[in-house]
Amino acid sequence: MKRYVGFAIAMAPAGVAIVACAPEPAAGTPPATSDASAIEAGAADAPAPHDPDASDAGVSDSGDAAAPFGGLPAGPFAMFVGIAPENRQSELTVVDLATGTYAGRFPSTSIDSVPFASGRRPFLLQRDLAQLLVMDSAAPWRVTRTVTLTGGSDVTAIAADEGTKAYVTRSTTNAVLVVDTATGAKMTEIDLTPYMLADDSDGTVGASGAAFDPATKRVYFLLDRIVSTALSAGDGSRACLPKGAVLVAFDTATDTVVDLNGASAGEALELQGSGPSTLVSDVANGRLLVAHTGCYDSNAPRDADAGTVVRRGKGVEAFNLTTGETSWLYRTTDYKSWGLLYAEVNHSFVMQEYDVYAWDSASTTLGALLPDGSASLPQAPVYDGRGHVIGLSRSDADPHDRTLLKVVSLDVRSLEQTTMTATEPFLSPRPTRGALLLRSAVTR
Repeated sequence: MKRYVGFAIAMAPAGVAIVACAPEPAAGTPPATSDASAIEAGAADAPAPHDPDASDAGVSDSGDAAAPFGGLPAGPFAMFVGIAPENRQSELTVVDLATGTYAGRFPSTSIDSVPFASGRRPFLLQRDLAQLLVMDSAAPWRVTRTVTLTGGSDVTAIAADEGTKAYVTRSTTNAVLVVDTATGAKMTEIDLTPYMLADDSDGTVGASGAAFDPATKRVYFLLDRIVSTALSAGDGSRACLPKGAVLVAFDTATDTVVDLNGASAGEALELQGSGPSTLVSDVANGRLLVAHTGCYDSNAPRDADAGTVVRRGKGVEAFNLTTGETSWLYRTTDYKSWGLLYAEVNHSFVMQEYDVYAWDSASTTLGALLPDGSASLPQAPVYDGRGHVIGLSRSDADPHDRTLLKVVSLDVRSLEQTTMTATEPFLSPRPTRGALLLRSAVTR
């Protein structure tokens, strides 16, 4: 799954499933040593967690002090990462959504940091350092365990169960890593090679999404099964293949496969769409959503970007967790690049190039065009689960300075945008040119 600045391709509220909070290790418990043949516990190698003092913590717009660090605010939390690659600086800034104030920060020398969240369980991937940091769910700027990744650090999704298991998918390997978040140890690996197509020349199944269903205790993995080395069009689509993406499911109690295909051969369920870009967990409504980039006919002219070739299998597909059936919620043949920001059943957003449309997922057509286009939505948006999209916007202090930002909240129903805190979210990353690279996640 490719991740972009702001809102350029299909996005999930947190990228993974909504699950219950797993218990934290006891205070002062040292990281445990894991199986060195697969992953290693290396907390000493990670940058020390940074608990900002009062001046770093920021204040709310009303001037009230941020929640005290000793009190460990309960959240939910929005996690924003700002990266200045040329300066080898990045910083995780955590916003307590209950108070609208900064809760803590974690500076790093990683220039490829990606926040993840699965329910109340937060993670920070430091891809260039081959580290997956397990963060404290009550204080997501604090590291509880450091997992050193071997065999590939290109993590695409994380799904945590209701205990201490976390399932980690990677685009460069055909195995799902199962980690004990309480110890940082490898528990097992789930082999995905049985689901690879014989003519897939890149040698990987393309595990690009994961979601946990607490009702059935199943974890689902999205396998895009595209040829990642093939030439893609401007909207990210590739030539259509005889077979496409699949969903596979495993029982989290035994980590054994669950047959999703009924009487048909195999256990994987083949999806109707092509080129999936993300898996959105909507377990509250008994479904998973898959946003597809689509594909184009390989026999078509090479000017696919000019719009002369329609896309196939492009749109939003729903998988019913009860019936096991899939259906299209929204479908398009348009060649334009697009993205999905799913918030609520009746209030979400679809972007087509620089236009943003309101979308009711109960309707197969798009709603009203938002007047300000892509400017209608904040950068690095996440949905808080309570009717608001939280993200970053240019500061009122100097709207022309792309490095000065503020945290804003967009009401998904009224589309009214308000400032949560005008104080600069990032203290350490200062790019010498251009803007910060932004990434985000949310715990709920």
